[in-house]
This record gives sequence, C-alpha cells and structure tokens, in this order.
Amino acid sequence: MKLSASSLNLFLKCPYAYYLKEIEKVQPEFTEDRVFTGKLVHKTLENYFTFRKDNPDENPSLLDFLDDAYKELRDNLSNSIQTLNFKDDAVEMLKQYEATARTLQPLETEKEFELEIDDIRITGYIDLITKDRKVIDFKTTNSTNIKVSTEYKLQLSIYALTNQGNSYYLHYITPIKTQEIQVKPMKQTLLLQILNQFKNVYLGGGFTPSGITHPYACQSCAYKHRCVFFQKFIKEG
Repeated sequence: MKLSASSLNLFLKCPYAYYLKEIEKVQPEFTEDRVFTGKLVHKTLENYFTFRKDNPDENPSLLDFLDDAYKELRDNLSNSIQTLNFKDDAVEMLKQYEATARTLQPLETEKEFELEIDDIRITGYIDLITKDRKVIDFKTTNSTNIKVSTEYKLQLSIYALTNQGNSYYLHYITPIKTQEIQVKPMKQTLLLQILNQFKNVYLGGGFTPSGITHPYACQSCAYKHRCVFFQKFIKEG
C-alpha cells in the first residue's frame, strides 16, 4: 500500500474520492490555471533555496529565479492557458516573502522521504529543511483568514515521523503578507490509529462516499465528474 500526505487527507475527506484517484486513476477535473500560481511560487522557492544551499555566501533576490521557473512550468502545460496574470500574482507573493526567505539557511530543499509503517509505504517531499532543523512547508493563498487546517497539521505530523527536523512550520504566502505558524505535530499514537483505519478500509474495500453528507465537500471535489454517487445525488436533488 502506497500513501502520501495528500492522498491520506483525501481518504479522510472521502474514501470514495481516494478510490477514484488512487485506484481507478481518474484524472482530476480542474484547469491548470487554477493551481499555476502556487506551482510557480513553489518552483521559484525551490530553485532559490537550492542555489542558496550550493552558494551560501550569496543571497540574491527571489525574483531572480522567477523567469526560469515560469518558463519551465509554462513549457510543460498541456494546453494554451493564459498564464501572465498568474505570473503577476506570483510576483506579489514573492515580494512579500523576500524578507523571510533571506533569513533562512537551507539544508535540504524538496527533500524526498519514504517511510514503511505496518505495510504502508508513505512517500512525499518536504519543501525546506533549514540548518537549524526547521521543517517548513510553503502554502500560497489569497485568503486573509489564515489558520492551520486539520489536513495541514496531519501533513506536518507525517513529516515529523521522518525525524528530519525538531520544529515544524507553515509559511503562508499571500500577495499582501507572509505569516509563519508553528505547528505541533499530533501524537504518534493518534497518527498510527489513522493509518490503521486506512489500512483496514483499503484491505476491506469499504470506500464509502462520505462526501455526499457534506455537499460542500462534493462541490469542491476534483473527482466528482466520475463519482456515481454524486451524480445520483445531484439528479435526485
């Protein structure tokens, strides 16, 4: 059984959505422009901190790495969406994060990890590990109401199992401000219980469509176009 933090969060939101994505391999239904800004900011930060790691005596601007990141992502798009406006959004976010980025001393960027827990193989990437062993995950948002969601706490709790850091942070990057929030990982006993529940459902095949009891979950689901339960729910409504 293979699992990532994002797929575990999807399972907890709706096991049937997990089934569609991970077992049936249904492609998500959303336009690439919806996530382009976030990907661009992340790629720019990855390139910036990789350079800083290899050149510790230099401290260039984040924006120096934007154009190459933009070209790399733009060339890989599968359609001809207009991305310049999303690049402009990324510029504003990077400007807001500039001062924070300069204070960080990178040890690892996009650190790949793999864990084996009770026949479950958990894989993923950590955005940044600093020399003082801070594990940092970048989040881009236009929201002004910033708080730690359960799914983000679960994500950092999985990172904590890797023993790569001694403190864990979310860095929310918006066009008007940057906010750093330290997250205390959940107890390992609770996380192991969640993983055990996932294993039981996976082996038993009980992928129930729990999202339909919360219509907002279905409305935002990228797999609803292939969900027979959601389609029937809509017709009956």
